[in-house]
Amino acid sequence: MIGDYVALATDLRNDTVAGMTMLSMSTAAESPQTQLRRHDHIDRDAVVAHLQGTVTDPDARGLGLYRELNRFRFEQILDRRVRFVTTTTQNPKVERGIRSILDELVAQDRIVTWTLEAEVLPGFYGQLLAANQPDTAGTPFEHLDPNAGDACSLLFALHYQRDD
Repeated sequence: MIGDYVALATDLRNDTVAGMTMLSMSTAAESPQTQLRRHDHIDRDAVVAHLQGTVTDPDARGLGLYRELNRFRFEQILDRRVRFVTTTTQNPKVERGIRSILDELVAQDRIVTWTLEAEVLPGFYGQLLAANQPDTAGTPFEHLDPNAGDACSLLFALHYQRDD
């Protein structure tokens, strides 16, 4: 592993943790994401960012905290010009949140564009992780059986301006 990052967001109203996010970086060769091993064009020494988890206190939801925690992760990724970002999830909101941040980065000219490859992982988690089954209609997740633990492995490729 190249590095691990954890960010905590505190609720100053009651001095509690309102959210947490984790990010790790490794080389493609060390990555737990099997998708990376199928791509000859991805250098085995390329740095890959793994979005590992973000949780927010239910009382803090709707305040934009999840988005800010994602922004923190992508600041670390952009600072290192990491090209490949992975995550595994059952929740299409995770994918939408990442897409939204990436679109924001394109609009700010911080990256040129990005692409996404999704792979279904049957039974990956062994069970539904959330209290409620997420609505997956019209998403890459619509063919999952979350109750059986199915998940989507997401591989985002970020494209930067060339360095001259």
